[in-house]
Amino acid sequence: MNYSFTRRTTVRIVTFLLAGVLIVFGLLFQYRARAIEAENRLEVQYLRGMEDLSTYLGNVETTLMKVQVTASPDTLATLSSTLWRESGFAKECLSVLPISDLNLAGTYKYLSQVGEYAVSLSDRAADGETFTEEDLSILKQLESYANEFHQEVLAAQDAVQTGSLNLLEGSNELTEADAEAEAISFTDGFEELEQSLAGCPSLVYDGPFSDHLLQQTPRMTEHAEEVSVEEAQKKAAEACGVSEEELEAGSDELSTMPCYCFQSDDGYAAVTKNGGYLCYFMKYRELGSQTLSVEECNKAAKEYLDTIGISDVRDTYYEISKGQIILNFAHDEDGVLCYPDLVKVTVAMDNGEILRYDARGYLMNHQTREDLTADITEEEAREVLSPALTVKKVQMAVIPTDSGKELFCYEFQTTVDDHNVYVYVNAKTGEEEKILLLYIDENGTLSL
Repeated sequence: MNYSFTRRTTVRIVTFLLAGVLIVFGLLFQYRARAIEAENRLEVQYLRGMEDLSTYLGNVETTLMKVQVTASPDTLATLSSTLWRESGFAKECLSVLPISDLNLAGTYKYLSQVGEYAVSLSDRAADGETFTEEDLSILKQLESYANEFHQEVLAAQDAVQTGSLNLLEGSNELTEADAEAEAISFTDGFEELEQSLAGCPSLVYDGPFSDHLLQQTPRMTEHAEEVSVEEAQKKAAEACGVSEEELEAGSDELSTMPCYCFQSDDGYAAVTKNGGYLCYFMKYRELGSQTLSVEECNKAAKEYLDTIGISDVRDTYYEISKGQIILNFAHDEDGVLCYPDLVKVTVAMDNGEILRYDARGYLMNHQTREDLTADITEEEAREVLSPALTVKKVQMAVIPTDSGKELFCYEFQTTVDDHNVYVYVNAKTGEEEKILLLYIDENGTLSL
């Protein structure tokens, strides 16, 4: 059978075909534009992370130099708090860079220890002790590592500015003049730094990141059965709000708390091999203007914790930084606040999205505590307090000691001369165990 088309029909068919082709090209162009926009946002995030990391590392290096030459306990206390804060911010910046495939345990440990070590020296200075030759040697080596770390980041920044480094690909894009040169991976500098940190001195001091405490066995995973990688991937996907197919298995974390690690296009997560507990996760994105209050973010964090089965916690303190709020929750055991069982939740203050979750403190220390009965009354504990303090609130709490043990205490929240002071009195012995001076402002709480 022969078919023939009129000229009008032919024109219509050609018109429809052309329209279809134009629609397809339009959609492709739209998808391409969206992809470019997403890449641009990610690149801006990486650039901002590198810039901030460089700033914080420079501050760490400079402050370590000052610590070595100060003779004033008061100045040392100020410098120690600066180191603690700046090294913490450096860890946050490091976590957003495209280096999630690397095992940077040594780098993260260095950033954790450097502030804690300075604080321990400050405590000793307050007791009248002076720096030993060993102290000065360690501080000099810590400064050297900070300088090396800083130089690596500065070199990467320079490579980005000259166009020889593409952060989105994580490797150098060589110019024609360098076409025959060997390409250098963006991660090479960090790998070399990690290897050099193997020579960092073992730091044993009074602090939660002291080397002897980092070897403790996590209580919640110690006797738990091992889960499969498929089970862990399902847990990680649920936590991150993505499908299992969107997660890619990364290198396992080998530590006292071994984990399966997974990553997606905009984040990563870790699930403990024993017990299948969500250990931590992190998402990357550019943050918008702050629209939510602290209370609204706190509510969002609690709702998230409920969804993953952690409902026996209370919010304690928080810190606001660059459009996000880091909320700290501690285990509540029949009205007793157990500070060692710590969970950290980071919330975006533009829309309430959960950006980070870290339950390593909770998994390391959570347990059923048997003897939480006070041997002295609140009135007897009050007698230990200085008469200069005005008590605002009293509650029972379990606090960690520098040696890794725990103390059951009365927590007195007090004030003196417009300062917020927390005093902990042992509920068994009646001894004053710890005093914390809290600086509270619109950006959160810093304790010293």
